Amino acid sequence: MAYYQALVHGSNFILNFDGDENKAGGFYTTRIVKAANHDEAELKIIEIIKTDQNLHNVSVKHRSTTPKLYVEELAIISWFQYIRSKPGSGYTFYIGES
Repeated sequence: MAYYQALVHGSNFILNFDGDENKAGGFYTTRIVKAANHDEAELKIIEIIKTDQNLHNVSVKHRSTTPKLYVEELAIISWFQYIRSKPGSGYTFYIGES
C-alpha cells in the first residue's frame, strides 16, 4: 500500500453559495488516500468527493449540465506526510470557466 495525494478539479457545476442565484463554476481540492495502486487511489479520491456533503450543500442539480471530476495531479507521498496531513475537506471554488 502507498499513500497518494491528488489535486482534483471539478468543473461544470451549478453552485449556490448565498441561496439567491445559481452560477456555473467549479472547484479545486486536494485529497489524500492510502491505496494499493494509482488506479485505486483515483477511484477512492473521486468517491470521497462524490459523497462529500459539504459539496452537495453548495451544488445544485440541473438537467442542462453534467458535473465532471478530473484528477489533475496524483503523487505518492511519504507515510509521514500522510500521518501529518489532516483529512481534506476544503474546496477552492470559482465562478465561470477555469
